[in-house]
Amino acid sequence: MEIFMQDKLHKFHRYALSRLVWTLSILIGLLLAYLWSLAPDNFLKGILAPLTSAAVIGGIFLFSEKLVRQSLWRIAYPELDFQGTWQGHTEYCCQYLDSQNGTESKFSPFKKLHDISFKQDCLSIRIDYAETDAFHGWNSTVATISYDKGIPGLRYAYEVQYKQGIDKDEKLPKSSKGFEEILVVGSEEGKRPSKVTGTFSHSCDGPRPMYSGTVSFSRNLDETKKNVLSCFLYILVKFWLKPPAE
Repeated sequence: MEIFMQDKLHKFHRYALSRLVWTLSILIGLLLAYLWSLAPDNFLKGILAPLTSAAVIGGIFLFSEKLVRQSLWRIAYPELDFQGTWQGHTEYCCQYLDSQNGTESKFSPFKKLHDISFKQDCLSIRIDYAETDAFHGWNSTVATISYDKGIPGLRYAYEVQYKQGIDKDEKLPKSSKGFEEILVVGSEEGKRPSKVTGTFSHSCDGPRPMYSGTVSFSRNLDETKKNVLSCFLYILVKFWLKPPAE
């Protein structure tokens, strides 16, 4: 049975945001009440009154929402964190020249090396538009997180514009649309995916020739230094902001 993990991230966004806003509002309210009791009248009018305005309350909400959406979800669900740049290769295994009857032509498989950049928050994920030695540009048109039989992955439709004349023996269409599915096959100690593999197929109504094949990507690892703030945020997420397991 497949679980739609994007829904879980959406739930985390709602749950964590409400708790974080509620917590910050109480703490800031208590601080302002304390300052209010100590401050003279002219200070109250000049400083504390603006701090209790709707603009400040709105600022608290906007700060909390951005923090939850862009950062805190990665602590709560590291196994679903694909954000960042990955290196890898695409191997074109089969070539189809006739979209009517699916005739497979005889040809030698070939590979293309390129980077891929996932842009992700807890509400959405996409492949960022990129240009490489092999592509004028390629990006996802729609993407979602999958979680089949306990293995996280991604499924996305894509559009690619190929560069012509790179290799004389290769025949590539000017552009193509297709579908790609990847699964996590390696993770870091913190459960964050570090290697994925999968398959792709060009769409049947796209320009010919069409291809299908395999893909493999490895994450460009970034060294995230632990500090007091990161430890505090970890505790905050794990024990206060993450929804209870269903």
